[in-house]
Amino acid sequence: MATVGLKGIWGLEQLDRTGIATWKLGVLLMGASTTLALLVSPILRDVNTDSIVFESFPTDLYLVMGFFFVLFVGVLVFLTVALSRTTEDDLRTLIPLDSSVTTDLQRLRPGGPLLLAVTGLFALLIPVIFFSASMSARDMSMGEMASAINSGGRGATLYWYGILPFWGIASGPLMITLVIQPLVLTRVATHLNIDLLRLTHYQVIANPLVRFVITTILIMSSLPLISLWFDNPSITATVFLVGIFNVVIVGLLVLFYFYPVLVLRNRVREEKEKELKAAFQSLGSDSANFGSLKLSATPQRKSDLLTLLMFVESRWEWPIASHITKLVLWGLLVPLTWVLAATIENVLY
Repeated sequence: MATVGLKGIWGLEQLDRTGIATWKLGVLLMGASTTLALLVSPILRDVNTDSIVFESFPTDLYLVMGFFFVLFVGVLVFLTVALSRTTEDDLRTLIPLDSSVTTDLQRLRPGGPLLLAVTGLFALLIPVIFFSASMSARDMSMGEMASAINSGGRGATLYWYGILPFWGIASGPLMITLVIQPLVLTRVATHLNIDLLRLTHYQVIANPLVRFVITTILIMSSLPLISLWFDNPSITATVFLVGIFNVVIVGLLVLFYFYPVLVLRNRVREEKEKELKAAFQSLGSDSANFGSLKLSATPQRKSDLLTLLMFVESRWEWPIASHITKLVLWGLLVPLTWVLAATIENVLY
């Protein structure tokens, strides 16, 4: 089945139509991006060492950074496809419970003008962010920074005018996906029919949040590797500034994905309160009106009603509860590894 969220995105729609498994597609994209990175490496090595401001740019900077960003384009494309496919698979499991989800699925398709505008914006925004961060970290004026780029040779030209804008183009569809999905998930969580007997099915609303948090932590934990590659304070400062920008964006997106989870939690809580109120009223009345209860069998004795109360109270309110172990394991594993490694290094050296 074609993925709705990828329709209209040239290249990704065609990849999706092949029907290739997501993990196989990831291997294919990483292989293609690695090959492309290797092909452009000779050009990235061609840097003008005679530039008067070249001392701010190590010889292998453009090679390593350019190779990393070309390689990361494959990651961005894969994330767009994987997030679109997995979220839609989650929502389709709710269709038997509420047929209106079918209509909501169609809202995942990005509009053509929006796609063009966001992609063009990121093609300009990514180079501007890195330009500003590099300019600030190296204490250069805008003119000096531009002079450094223009006199840096083919490697600098390819990096600033080719790779970074291309990275922005690959980021555009991903950012649209990361914004549209929470909106659709919120709509589904708001209008979904709540049945306390089927709460386990609703946990899929929290799946995109969990996947996004875990993936983001794993990716951002790799950023320090770039600064460790170079013994250069200006590069470390650039990575730090870009990292702060990424943390702000990621934080906002986490809040976007968390909102539908909160909406669903509030609706489940309201449903539980209604059921508990009806049950307590029935307990205090000799002529109990069990017809107000929405749960399956109508209890005939107070012992049955007490059992019903225990069941309703045991129902979860947070759909993310079942994912806590997964978040702790994958979310803290990599950062904890960094902390332990730094601690060992400080103790030994």
